[in-house]
Amino acid sequence: MRAPVYFVCLLAGWLKLTSALATTDAIPEIVAAGRATTTFDIDNDSLLLNRADGQYTSGLRFTQNYRLRQDDGWVSAGWRIGQQLYTAKDAQLTPELLGALDRPYAGWLYGGLTYRVEHADGSETAFGLDAGCLGPCALGRQTQEAFHHLLRQPQPHAWSTQLSTELGVVAHFGGRGPYWRFGRSVDLRPGVA
Repeated sequence: MRAPVYFVCLLAGWLKLTSALATTDAIPEIVAAGRATTTFDIDNDSLLLNRADGQYTSGLRFTQNYRLRQDDGWVSAGWRIGQQLYTAKDAQLTPELLGALDRPYAGWLYGGLTYRVEHADGSETAFGLDAGCLGPCALGRQTQEAFHHLLRQPQPHAWSTQLSTELGVVAHFGGRGPYWRFGRSVDLRPGVA
């Protein structure tokens, strides 16, 4: 399948999903009858004890997802809350030593909703919406300093330069086409996120 055709299929899937959600009680049914899954994710290279915090420093995410079997596959809906922390490449630099091209210090604290349809042929379409705040309201400084204290690592020095408080909304959309099988042990599944 060529790329333009694939994107048209994804757009059609998006329209089908949004119209299905608008005309039915799909999400309450999924939550009431679906199988619940709870996930807690931690992204932090300090857990490997390498003491490096360059750029993407840490991520924490708590997710509750509900999955329900349907005639042609699965449908799922869920919510999540999370926090991501970003620092300069060297978190030990003081504010006056940060370079103009260093990543700015920032925290992102958010909550969001997700919806996904998985078909029996392996194709899927998913979308979600996160809303949150960037800057001091995200408590990035407090989280990183507490984590470093717990792991007995050096404290970062330039949180005073973090981005100012802003509200943000992030929309997610992605999908995958059906599996293309090449023999018994090889398959390809194109997708976009």
